[in-house]
Amino acid sequence: MLEAKIDTKSIGKRALELDIFADELSPVVHKAILKGAFRIRNTVIKSIARGSKTGRTYLWRGINPGEEPDSFIRSPLGHLFPVKKRNKPHKASASGEAPATDTGELVSSIIVDGRKKEIEVGAEAGAPYAEWLEGGTRAMKARPFLQPALKKEENEIQKDIINAMLSSARDIMRS
Repeated sequence: MLEAKIDTKSIGKRALELDIFADELSPVVHKAILKGAFRIRNTVIKSIARGSKTGRTYLWRGINPGEEPDSFIRSPLGHLFPVKKRNKPHKASASGEAPATDTGELVSSIIVDGRKKEIEVGAEAGAPYAEWLEGGTRAMKARPFLQPALKKEENEIQKDIINAMLSSARDIMRS
């Protein structure tokens, strides 16, 4: 699974000072991190589905198994690929932009898994090309979507975690 992680070490000294309350804080912190993971997920989906794209316009699409091709297109590496004419043109993303949605497969594969102590945000197996988009390939520059979303939301998530820890610590000290 392709995943984004928040570096909890960068939260700062206040988090370390509250380490003695770790057992009591765990559910509160987990909830704050889970909330942050959903913020990242939502930011990823918006960047893919709504962001403006400035790449090429495609009139062809790859074919599904069993379909008859309308034509063949040669890739930059020289391979021939069977294609069909699209019902409507597809505006792709340029390198450095979040990928442009086409079938919705990538958007529907963006998940949050909070079942463990570790919380993951990533693309499920439904979109096996997600890793290629995020990091690029030798034939295509990256179209990152997870890391920019993490970077955009990281400060707010860290603030939420620290506030949750401080609030919980105050409640523990009062009791």
